Amino acid sequence: RELLAGRVVVPEFRAGQPIWLVGRTIESDDDAPKYLGLPGPKPLLGWESAASHRDVWIVEGVFDYLTLHSWGLPALALVGTRARAETLNALGRFTRIYLALDNDPAGREATAHLIDHLGPRAIPVALPEVKDVAELAVHRNGRETLLAALDVAPLAA
Repeated sequence: RELLAGRVVVPEFRAGQPIWLVGRTIESDDDAPKYLGLPGPKPLLGWESAASHRDVWIVEGVFDYLTLHSWGLPALALVGTRARAETLNALGRFTRIYLALDNDPAGREATAHLIDHLGPRAIPVALPEVKDVAELAVHRNGRETLLAALDVAPLAA
């Protein structure tokens, strides 16, 4: 009966303390939401480790974030497609923002929204033949494939 029972749970840490949790289902139960977070404001997942970098990758999902983090790339997860005003303001600290949201209609719409608000600092990165960054994790050269997609990414401006 736990709120996040049956889910892979990922915490967001700040100053060594967990401030929020998000759980993702592994089983495909159409009645259950894919993601479920604790009540309260949803933070950008990965903030503490990414904030010290000049450039950052923005993704939708928890596993996308974990994949980039494991590859040594500074990353933040929206945990969805919506970017609140506070999120957009927080992203103002970064010089370049690589947008690798899901390769689906909602992800493309969210990418366009972020480009509109972030301007030329936002660089959309088209994911080659996969739905999301996490799918690249199972490819032998997933990291290299992502970085090759970055090499051909157009400037948002």
